[in-house]
Amino acid sequence: MRRTNLIIRVREFGYNTDPYFAIESIVADSDKAHTVAEKYNDIAEATKEKNTSYHVVGMTLPSSKNKDDVTVDVPF
Repeated sequence: MRRTNLIIRVREFGYNTDPYFAIESIVADSDKAHTVAEKYNDIAEATKEKNTSYHVVGMTLPSSKNKDDVTVDVPF
């Protein structure tokens, strides 16, 4: 298993509208990901982006090839 972190940009448009989510960056190290997200938030604040915020979302991915992994043939 591998662990990575997605830095997500969230823009909110109002109470009746769903927020917009986008992947801003991918950082493997959790501490660095939080530092980068804080810097993105500082930049958003400095440029007066009132409805934009950045959040770190941790994600665990299966390793690409392991002797214990089961290979499945996909017909496409």
